Amino acid sequence: MCGEKEVSNITDSELITYVVDLRAEATDSVVPNEQIDWIHIPLVDGERNQLKNLEKAISFVVEAFKDNKRVVLH
Repeated sequence: MCGEKEVSNITDSELITYVVDLRAEATDSVVPNEQIDWIHIPLVDGERNQLKNLEKAISFVVEAFKDNKRVVLH
């Protein structure tokens, strides 16, 4: 996972297809690029029973890699 500044750098240099944003407080993508899909799967710090969202994020990333897509976690 990387911070907001690093996401912009990585998406430019690594030809990223998806930004999977795990921040609960996020309301929009940190990367203003229509070529990159923003996927929001919120994980709340200190909250219990987040296994479904964690599994959803992992499954999404695995499927993206199977399709030869590039993903960055934020």
